[in-house]
Amino acid sequence: MEGAGEPRPMVAHGMTHTGKRPRNEDCHLIREDLGFVIVADGFSGEAGGDIAARIAVDEIAGCLAQEDEQTLPCFEPHELSDGLTVATARFAIEHAHSSIRREAQRKGPPGMCTAVALLVVAGPAVIIGGAGSVHVYRFRRDSLVQLTRDEDMFGMNGRPVGAARDAARPAITTDLWRAGDRYLVCTSGLHRVLGGEMIRCTLSGCATAAECTAALIGRALHAGAVDNMTAVTALPWRHGAAPSPTPPERREMQ
Repeated sequence: MEGAGEPRPMVAHGMTHTGKRPRNEDCHLIREDLGFVIVADGFSGEAGGDIAARIAVDEIAGCLAQEDEQTLPCFEPHELSDGLTVATARFAIEHAHSSIRREAQRKGPPGMCTAVALLVVAGPAVIIGGAGSVHVYRFRRDSLVQLTRDEDMFGMNGRPVGAARDAARPAITTDLWRAGDRYLVCTSGLHRVLGGEMIRCTLSGCATAAECTAALIGRALHAGAVDNMTAVTALPWRHGAAPSPTPPERREMQ
């Protein structure tokens, strides 16, 4: 699990599935070493959803890491209160939005856009950024809490990023994690099929991040899921108190 240098701030595992669609427009990236997860859900109703999802993941990751060096350090509590990490997460999503719009103007398709969520473990806190229908949940002691909010009826909060939108308005929140907490980042193809209670029951019956993601995808398929679906389970941890290790995971597109 650990090599030389600083311990990893989390362990995580992700899975993606096309469902019954001809291609997968989801895209995700896990960086256990830097403590962040990005999940994007390209809009199937907008041409180029897969392109928008890939751009969003790549551009956000570029804001958080460069040449494998961490640019989001483990901030102390007083630094978190100053909003440094929150501002970085907000900028990363806004930067992805601008990049998708530029690509749409340069090559097209003209309306491509994607929902996206970002989770960053920063010391004692988890920073969550959301734009659109990708959900982030916290599972703690058999209780599930949704930490992101969906786009509201006026389209002003947490709305998707990309060419179909004039401006990005990501919703950013901070959560203080405790030992044993699990965070789930998942696309709408999964959470709309399972719902909160089934997600809670599934997480309560699994021990590791890998078991959680496999069980969630399996139950969604059994329930007749049609859309692309991606699930990433992340467990923050302190040095010397690691949960069961899982293999390293990287972005997948199918």
